[in-house]
Amino acid sequence: MTNAYYRSSNSVERQISNLSYSEFIFEGRKCNSFEGFYQGIKGSGEDMQNHVFLMFGMEAKGRSKPTSYVYFNGRKLKAGSKEHHELLFEAQKCKYTQCEKSREALLSTGNAKITHKAGRDSDVYPAKVFTKHLTTIRALIQKGEL
Repeated sequence: MTNAYYRSSNSVERQISNLSYSEFIFEGRKCNSFEGFYQGIKGSGEDMQNHVFLMFGMEAKGRSKPTSYVYFNGRKLKAGSKEHHELLFEAQKCKYTQCEKSREALLSTGNAKITHKAGRDSDVYPAKVFTKHLTTIRALIQKGEL
């Protein structure tokens, strides 16, 4: 079992967490972590988003705020909706196809079950959705489909 958790003592578990430093570009926007992207889309201003997208670690996590909608490249999506989760999945795919360190960490988990036990679960991006995304991405990369 692999727990995707930034505060883990295991370097692989830290690297596959949302907070790890993992440069990628998604729909023309540069991100330094998935957490930066996740928190950044909670605001509608492009300049503010670009600033948050470059954050990682606890600095990015510290930008957390409750929201009913997320905003990205002209889209306004209900937070926690299927469309929001699809957007997050596409961003996660970019992280794992563009950041070699993250891709190698994910692949090194083999076929282990991926969990996300990191405190209170999110209503907007629940652990079961997050871990399904990682498991799906890992399988796609293993098959050479991503």
